[in-house]
Amino acid sequence: MAYSLAEANLVEARATVKNLKLALANTEVRAPFDGIVDDVMVEVGDYLGVGDPMAILIDLNPLIVTVDVSERHINQIDGTLPARVQLVNGINKEGTLRYRSSIASPATNTFTVELEVSNPDQKLPAGISAEVDLALEREQAVKLNPSLLALDEKGNLGVKTLAGDKVAFIGANVVKAEQNGVWLSGLGDKVDVITRGQGFVRDGDAVEAVRQPAVQ
Repeated sequence: MAYSLAEANLVEARATVKNLKLALANTEVRAPFDGIVDDVMVEVGDYLGVGDPMAILIDLNPLIVTVDVSERHINQIDGTLPARVQLVNGINKEGTLRYRSSIASPATNTFTVELEVSNPDQKLPAGISAEVDLALEREQAVKLNPSLLALDEKGNLGVKTLAGDKVAFIGANVVKAEQNGVWLSGLGDKVDVITRGQGFVRDGDAVEAVRQPAVQ
């Protein structure tokens, strides 16, 4: 009987040791992913209950950039389109499509699109502003200074060009506006734009033009 009691005590002791080892292991907190500790809610020596928060751990790789796309362009958004993301600190990154909403916002009639931006060293912070450039389609265009834009007698937007020794007004469409110029379509493969004195000539006027070197 003494042997059976001792054997039972041994089994109980082993179970106790196992439980203590498990409890000790549970005191070491391991996150399921690599990240950055953003906030700690406890101090050394604090007692915690099950489910009490200890810290906030954030994963910054990848960063998620959220943009709103108009209803006119949402059908052109897919995973094959290149996306250039320029952060407010001037850093440029390539983004890949992560999510495209199928329901428009009732307030703005726009669709939410999410892009993933690689951030392997996690040096880029979350929450900063960014400008996203999505290439929806390819279109041949010429970049010009906005001061070269003109209107014809009907109010159509375009530029004054040379056709031989005469002025020719060509209508154009603004594809994209940037800080240092505008991209115009509808001017063909090659065009000679009047860059000086265009305000003093009209469509059909004969001129003696001085050609300037082409800008590469």
